[in-house]
Amino acid sequence: MELSQLCAANYHYKRYTLDYFLESAERLGYQSIELWASGPHLHLEDFDAARLAELNRKIKAHHLALRRFLHILLSQTNMVL
Repeated sequence: MELSQLCAANYHYKRYTLDYFLESAERLGYQSIELWASGPHLHLEDFDAARLAELNRKIKAHHLALRRFLHILLSQTNMVL
């Protein structure tokens, strides 16, 4: 398996900023990312079209492609908090 077949995932960076995640993914040589739409990075309720456009610009500025976007509602899982 090659690195080009893998995606960096932001859920591993929940204690860091989204910008730091993007910088790290680029620095580590990833070509694509997986974004989990959850805290602290990406609450969909807080992102309007302008903020999503800015996020898209940042992703491209780091020479990355968004390969996967996941939005999981805890209320739809069997997880107990």
